[in-house]
Amino acid sequence: MRESTYRVDRRTLAADWPLLVLMLLTIGVTAWAFPRLPGQSPVHWGVSGTADRFAGPWFVALWWPVFAAGLYLLLLYLPLLDPKRQNYADFGRTYSLIRQAIPGLILVLHLAQLAEALGMGVSTVSVLLLAISALFLGLGLAMSRFRPNYFVGIRTPWTLASAEVWRRTHQFTGRAWVALSLLQAAAVLLLPLRVRFLASMAVAAVMVILPVVYSYRVYRQVNG
Repeated sequence: MRESTYRVDRRTLAADWPLLVLMLLTIGVTAWAFPRLPGQSPVHWGVSGTADRFAGPWFVALWWPVFAAGLYLLLLYLPLLDPKRQNYADFGRTYSLIRQAIPGLILVLHLAQLAEALGMGVSTVSVLLLAISALFLGLGLAMSRFRPNYFVGIRTPWTLASAEVWRRTHQFTGRAWVALSLLQAAAVLLLPLRVRFLASMAVAAVMVILPVVYSYRVYRQVNG
């Protein structure tokens, strides 16, 4: 039976078990890696992919896992404040996947950072850029299932003012993000390290701007 509104209860948490398992695994890996971390590890990289900021083991071990846990709690409880809270019942499973995927990708980034710090030949920058592509791809595939709300999806004044504009914008954005995220991933995998970051961010900028422009154009058409 479909829930009539969004709520945080035992059933909600049970649906998030894959992320909770990943969190436990990350804790175990981090505990194993901590005594093996060097005194200083890279934590920030310039646009060329070269590390330009370093930090000690405690920062490397805690920053991303704590951020991921905080973000998960935010995504878990934020819909309770949404004036359109009842609409989450229409895409509850999709929102559950989003609620898990975003912190999950952050934990994957953390594991990549640990691997690079331990000299395992992993590029944190490449993992980050591929994670961004994967996030846009997943959102693109799910976009058409979003229902009007104030926290998830393309939330412009025009989509929030019209259910028709919301529907058409999210259908268009879903198709565009799938195509562009694959282009973004190809850029990360095929281009030289020194330019892949700029190319990836350029595609991301298009993915952010395009739905805003499209939603305004559709609104003008619907209300013209």
